[in-house]
Amino acid sequence: MQTLRFAGYQPTASIHTKAARLLGDALERRLGDAVAFEQTVSILELGHPAGDLAPLVAAGTYDLCYMATIRFVPEVPALRLFDTPFLIDDRARIFGELDGAFGDALKAAFAAKTPYRLLGFWDNGFRQISNRVRPIREPADCHGLTIRTQIAEDIVEAFRLIGFEPKPIDIKLAVEELTAGRIDAQENPLTSINAFSIQKLHKYITLTGHVFGVALLLCNAERHASLPAEVRAALDAAAAEATRAQRAMAVEQDVSLIGAFEAQGVEFVHLTGAERQAFADAVAPLTARLTAGIDPELLKRLRG
Repeated sequence: MQTLRFAGYQPTASIHTKAARLLGDALERRLGDAVAFEQTVSILELGHPAGDLAPLVAAGTYDLCYMATIRFVPEVPALRLFDTPFLIDDRARIFGELDGAFGDALKAAFAAKTPYRLLGFWDNGFRQISNRVRPIREPADCHGLTIRTQIAEDIVEAFRLIGFEPKPIDIKLAVEELTAGRIDAQENPLTSINAFSIQKLHKYITLTGHVFGVALLLCNAERHASLPAEVRAALDAAAAEATRAQRAMAVEQDVSLIGAFEAQGVEFVHLTGAERQAFADAVAPLTARLTAGIDPELLKRLRG
């Protein structure tokens, strides 16, 4: 029997956790007793920060995980595309590229430059800004507010340009800081806001959609290569099935969470085109720098 160990960092109810369980179900359905799928829902509950997850897979402690693209930009610079503000605004368009030649190139880059086998591209949502102080409708509203960001220089620069005081910290510490009220704002997709119950802390959410996030479904490359051919083929097929399901759940949840959050007292700010453009203009120098090395034809397709 082959045992495959999957770990994540989001709670049980998150769509990432559910998709991982679907992967395990699909794998066991294909192979029966020839495989056992063990799922660790969240390494945060074991005392780890989220940033430990991919290294734990690389070390062989776990075989599989999901992780946001931002962690791998140093090894695969093309992933900067998913941290570039106000570039992607159409899910179908970006996944069309990821399911084609662009996605194949990223998988090849992972194989060449990392200890991972890239099995799929999951929907990590359009990132929005939430805060506990006031409605945010323009960059001037951000002045004087601290914001938790992901740990990446480009992301920090983006929010500094908008007017925030960025605080780049791991999500585990971020939840603690937000709960204590030591940080005013944060930016995440609605699915993650829900997963970590941030809507209970922040009354205001501005639907900036400033970045579209992609989570990578990863397997330890040596472990993947060592699997018997039948198991490896079943894993790849199960990963594709789970990826389709995860993307569908993400689209559905983005719609349902707005109503659910409003019922909890959250006030949404729906930006006009001109208001959203004011944020885009504020980060334009960074956007230009981040897209300088990206294939112009790819950029053209992404922008529609």
